[in-house]
Amino acid sequence: MNVTFLPDLSALAILIVILAMVRRRHSDARADAWLLGLSFTLIESIAHTFYAAQGVPNPALHVIVLDCYVLAGLVFNWAAGDQQVGRTTRLTYLGLNGLPLLALTSIYGLNLRISGAYVPAVALPAWPVLSFCAAVGATQFSVRWDGPRSACSSPIRTSAQRSTGAWAASMRLLR
Repeated sequence: MNVTFLPDLSALAILIVILAMVRRRHSDARADAWLLGLSFTLIESIAHTFYAAQGVPNPALHVIVLDCYVLAGLVFNWAAGDQQVGRTTRLTYLGLNGLPLLALTSIYGLNLRISGAYVPAVALPAWPVLSFCAAVGATQFSVRWDGPRSACSSPIRTSAQRSTGAWAASMRLLR
């Protein structure tokens, strides 16, 4: 047990208690999310105190610590996000970005040192995202390859080039 984390652990527990007391008077979804995020941080701190003083940490504790970091980050991202955006959209965004990261940190926490263990966590979530991007890209505008460019070449187009083709479609999307 690493006692050097006990002051941080007690300060975090006090912070959670204070936020819970404030939440009674000012109930808000963001305060609830902050409490959840701080709870993940508290779990991480508790697990971190049980790390071995030297050497590789216990894989179960390491997975708990790393996954709690990711989960707390996702919860804080949820709380900081635009509340006007629909819950389903925000959850989809966090799921697409957070679940692969959670898988990667879990694999890393288990101290797996083979690259083949990481490939599914990276490749499988990429397929739906790439498929979606390809489908949206195919329906919104076409991409035209102008060939390789040097660092000195200018991306400026003439007015005739701006009004036609992929350049005009992409500029309409940026407006």
